[in-house]
Amino acid sequence: MIARNSILFALIILSFLNDCNLPIKGKAYAWSDEQSYMNWHDSELMCRKKGMRLPELKEMQMAQESKLMDEWRKEINAKLIPIPAFWLAVSEGKDAYIFPIHVKIDGYSVSVEKKSKELVRCVRDLKMERIIKSSKPIANWSSYQGYMTKNAAVEQCKQIGMRLPSNGEIRQAYFDRITNEWNKEDDSENFSYWTNEEVPGFTLFTPGDGIFSSSGGKFLGNAHVRCIRAQN
Repeated sequence: MIARNSILFALIILSFLNDCNLPIKGKAYAWSDEQSYMNWHDSELMCRKKGMRLPELKEMQMAQESKLMDEWRKEINAKLIPIPAFWLAVSEGKDAYIFPIHVKIDGYSVSVEKKSKELVRCVRDLKMERIIKSSKPIANWSSYQGYMTKNAAVEQCKQIGMRLPSNGEIRQAYFDRITNEWNKEDDSENFSYWTNEEVPGFTLFTPGDGIFSSSGGKFLGNAHVRCIRAQN
């Protein structure tokens, strides 16, 4: 099932944002040794338990262009999987995106039901790990929590007794210059952070620009996470 136009539009927007946030060239990341075959929910959970995440499209394309994918194919051929494809982090409702390794077209991905079984490789983001270790909480804000899907972000904030910020709260952090400290930690003004807004679909805030980006339709990809302490 080819992704619907509205979802493709959202994918393009978030892909552009994260191209600014995490340029692949020179980015430090590492793949897991384990190659599994399972549904999207189990895949996403497995990667998070490893302290890793599902890959993005450009990361999978880089693996395809390198000798790394050739090594993976040996395992795939041994499992006799007819149309091999890897799960991506991007999801929408009951569907999630896969990367068919036999198709070599830039920006190509397909959406299938999350209950389908596909191949999975987790990616370890070394740069994100360094930022997490060095980050400190500021006022009512948490330290940097990582780069993940919206659902994972909500759960991460719950685990530390906090929540995702509203648009107003994260904008106030911008005016209070708190986001300036975030920029110093990650050495970038382009990281975009989740907010808890559900309408018109997803909302991201980029402190360096002081702007919100959003799209219609339910869409979940990876973005950066700062939690705020719930007010009584």
